[in-house]
Amino acid sequence: NKKFDLIVDRAALTHNNEKSIIECISKCHKQLVSGGKFIGVDWFSTEYSEYKKGIEAEDVWTKINFREGNFSNVGRVHFSDKGHLLDVFQNFKMLRMFHKVFSEELPNNYWELATWNFVSEKV
Repeated sequence: NKKFDLIVDRAALTHNNEKSIIECISKCHKQLVSGGKFIGVDWFSTEYSEYKKGIEAEDVWTKINFREGNFSNVGRVHFSDKGHLLDVFQNFKMLRMFHKVFSEELPNNYWELATWNFVSEKV
């Protein structure tokens, strides 16, 4: 029954499908005090090279069966673009969003790691 001022997720929810993530965010919203913050760290971006390697699961954002790379044998991985994150957090005010992109230069295999960091507030 306690309310929280802050909830932080570092890429844990990103291993669920869209429906489960939205349900969890809704529960987080209920448990936050008014003005409470939800901080997301390293949520996977659709610009991450790995996004193209998986097979679509329950929704277009969630991939499974990565045969190689960082998510081989990991299971479910959820990716987002800016619009999708804003939709998922529609009951929050998005205060800050950072899109981080790291490009591998040597060897140049055109691999990129892309993730989101954001701060949202319960309104």
